[in-house]
Amino acid sequence: RLTALAKPSVAPLWEQCPAVDAVRLQAGGWRGTFVTAARLRSEGYAAAYILPNSFRSALIPFLARIPERRGAPGHWRACLLTATAPLLAAEPPVHQSREYMALLGVSEQPTAPLFPLCRPPEETRHRVRERLDALAGTRAAAPLVALFPGAARGPSKRWPVERFAELARRLAAAGARVLVLGTAAEQALCAAVAGGTAAVVNLAGHFALAELPAVLLECALVIANDSGGMHLAAAMGVPVVAVFGVTDPARTGPLGTRCTVLTAAETSRSRDVPRNARRARQALESITVDRVHEAARAWLEAPTTRR
Repeated sequence: RLTALAKPSVAPLWEQCPAVDAVRLQAGGWRGTFVTAARLRSEGYAAAYILPNSFRSALIPFLARIPERRGAPGHWRACLLTATAPLLAAEPPVHQSREYMALLGVSEQPTAPLFPLCRPPEETRHRVRERLDALAGTRAAAPLVALFPGAARGPSKRWPVERFAELARRLAAAGARVLVLGTAAEQALCAAVAGGTAAVVNLAGHFALAELPAVLLECALVIANDSGGMHLAAAMGVPVVAVFGVTDPARTGPLGTRCTVLTAAETSRSRDVPRNARRARQALESITVDRVHEAARAWLEAPTTRR
């Protein structure tokens, strides 16, 4: 039986993952650490596999007295673990999903591509279709293309907003209906991308995270920065065009075979990038609208099949 311990902000996505039997919420703050640990202790788990690298993520199962606690070392937390699985060093680079598999003790590495999986309930899909049509007139025959111009990591992972705006205009001119997606905090960013173009609709903050998988299932294509929206689209099996700066898609790129990753031609790659690094911004600026538009056209003109 598999239980996911998740922060309330992302728990709705875990609840739509068919491989997970139950979801428990991680309470906030240091008091919440002890409250969460007490609840887990009362449920009697045999093992904890700790995917985040923070000290607190290892402290909770330690306080919960879970007998087996596996995680990556670092952050002064080795004493909280019963077994460590160090990050894999390999050339070419190993995707982070493979590191997690090693942590989970999966000895046989699959040769086929890994696919994440998320399945929204049918009632959610119906509700989302109705709201999309009311907000954006999506029942027309035009293909839906979603743009995610934001990235939680900040400017170091954001393709310039004016490039997204130009791309949106080109897609709309070619007959697509463009949905600009983001959080309520990204309202101004998404409004700048929409720019008043009739066929480009700013939907920032209109849908809860639990509804976003259903929104993406209505789309023919998603274009995104290296962000959570990119990974979620890949999990839904929707074609993705992903724009990367200096972060390494070989390690943290979208999973699956329905992804086109665009990177700067000549730049060194790094996992740890400051929020507003000049080198990262320059790498993103080197990726032209023409390149992204051509990659988008290739998917929109391909046969419409889902995995």
